[in-house]
Amino acid sequence: MKRDRRLLVIFGAVFVVLAALVLLQSQPTEEPSPYAENRVFSGFADTDVQAVRLNSPGEGLTFVLNRAVDGTWTAPEASGTLNTPVADLIARTMILLPYTSTLQPESDLSVYGFVPIAGLTVEFVLTDGTTHGIVVGFRNPTETGYYAAVDERVEIYILERAAVDFLISVLRNPPIA
Repeated sequence: MKRDRRLLVIFGAVFVVLAALVLLQSQPTEEPSPYAENRVFSGFADTDVQAVRLNSPGEGLTFVLNRAVDGTWTAPEASGTLNTPVADLIARTMILLPYTSTLQPESDLSVYGFVPIAGLTVEFVLTDGTTHGIVVGFRNPTETGYYAAVDERVEIYILERAAVDFLISVLRNPPIA
């Protein structure tokens, strides 16, 4: 009987310790998002994006989105019905566009794939008339991102590959039904 009581106490203590560990692990951490500090652009929301132009000079592809006065998206150069949730994702990508690092450019920009022809150019206009431009070149050596020149900034950005791949896929397969 004494032995059963001791085992019961030991199992009870183990249960309490395990329950405490589960509670501690289920608490939300206060770590910021990995992209919170590494956004190419800041200070505006996706609803501030008025127009977006995706262009691949080498492939001769262009896709343009414009936001109408009522806030809906249109694709003025395309025929068919625009998939507006995808248009919203494109605008959100511009706002959240993450980068992993920056570097000082070499004098020969062809090393990054910007010249003679960039792989992708992105231009977007905000509702206040501000314009931004991105020139995307080659993938970095680890193929986790793309080299990019942004506006008139001196640094070369390494953009997250998933975001750029999304924009390239939209350009090659526009969300038009």
